[in-house]
Formats: sequence, structure tokens, C-alpha cells
Amino acid sequence: SKVAERVDLPIIVYNIPAATGINIPIDLYVELAKEYSNIVGAKVTHDNLTYFRRLISSVKSVRKDFAIFIGLDDQLLPVLMMGGDGGVMALANVVSQIHRAVCDAWKENNLVKAYEEYRKLLKLVEIYDVATSFPTAVKTALKVLGTPIKPFVRPPLTSEIPEVERRVRDFEGAELAITPSPLFLWFRECKGSSRIRRLRRSSSTRCRALSLLKAVYTVIDTSRLPLEQRFGIEMGSLSVMCCSSSY
Repeated sequence: SKVAERVDLPIIVYNIPAATGINIPIDLYVELAKEYSNIVGAKVTHDNLTYFRRLISSVKSVRKDFAIFIGLDDQLLPVLMMGGDGGVMALANVVSQIHRAVCDAWKENNLVKAYEEYRKLLKLVEIYDVATSFPTAVKTALKVLGTPIKPFVRPPLTSEIPEVERRVRDFEGAELAITPSPLFLWFRECKGSSRIRRLRRSSSTRCRALSLLKAVYTVIDTSRLPLEQRFGIEMGSLSVMCCSSSY
């Protein structure tokens, strides 16, 4: 509540009990939603669909515009079906096209298509079973796809061994037809340009993020094409490019 009272930015309250040891009570979400208009949503990474059912029912009964996002890839469609609004998921940084396809099909009331795409997503999350952690799973998959993300992680995590990388690589080109976001392809093509070299010299991750966004929009303005039409960008892909200090 102290944060909400001191900033005028939209706030999403993140609940990840496995990392914090605390599961935010649903009643607290309801109280915050009622009292603070700038608390606009929740991201929940919690393997409990009953919690989601109760959260969605309780919070949206007092604020229909309160957004509820899932943090687990393999629960995206069930949460949408319960009335959730989408997800902020780790593997959306790798192939957000699949996550987007699930959401788009659901919004279009095409349940058959949503289920078909969701089955691809369930296959994709097997990458987590191969890797030793969520961060290394994502970074190894991005490396396999040739994106400008280095697979290094901070201790106590360690980078994956070559055998794990080989097994992750097996997902590429299989029935999932995993390909990197067009934004990554554009970035890779431009990485030797003066614009990208200026990004690398930026003094902070925030500076690099803002500079990259400016560079992207400059290209879009030049081509006079909408953002999604030109690059097929989803927020998941963009967030990795902006927030990674590795590029």
C-alpha cells in the first residue's frame, strides 16, 4: 500500500510463493483492488488452479478491470477459461507466437484452435523438464535459436551442459516449428550497425531498453508499418530484448 500511495504508475502485484515463501491472500488482493485504482492487476506464479478460480471470482466481483495474469506456461488456457486475462510467462520470451496464438484463438471463441495451440505449448514446456532451472531453460532455448542472448546465469545457478543444450535443440524444427521472433531476427541482422553499437555503450540496462525501443520505433516509422505487422512483436519477446544486459 505504501508503494501505491507514492507512485502514480500502474502497479501489478506479483505473487510467487515458491520464491518468496509467502502466498498473497486473496482477501488482500480484493482489499488492494478496492482501495487503490493504480493497482491494476496481479501476476501469479502458483501451481494451484483453485487459487486462481477464487482469485478471479473474488477480485473481479469488485473490479472487473483488474487484470489477472498467470506466470506458468502450462496453465495459460485453463486460466483464460476461468476468466483470467492472459499471462506473463517465461517461455513467451522464446516463442511468444504460441502463447499469442492460444490467447487470440480464445478471444475469437475458437476453442478448437485454442486447444491445438495449447497442446503445442504443453509440448514446449517439456524444456523445463530437460533444464536445471527456469532461467537456464529460457536462456539455453534462446541460444539455440541464435538470438543475441548469452546463456550465462548468476550463482547459485549454473549454465547448462552441452548435453542439455543438445536436448533443448531437439525441440527446434520438430512439430513445434520453433523459430525466433522476427524482432530477434531484425536485431541479429542489425547488430553490427552503428545504432546497435550505440546501444551496447549505453550506461545502464534502462538506457539500453529505452534506446532499443527508440531504435525499433524509428525503423517502424520509416517503413510506415504497424508494430505487429512489421515484426510480429509480442510483449514477451520485447521484454527480453529490453531487460537482458547480455545484448
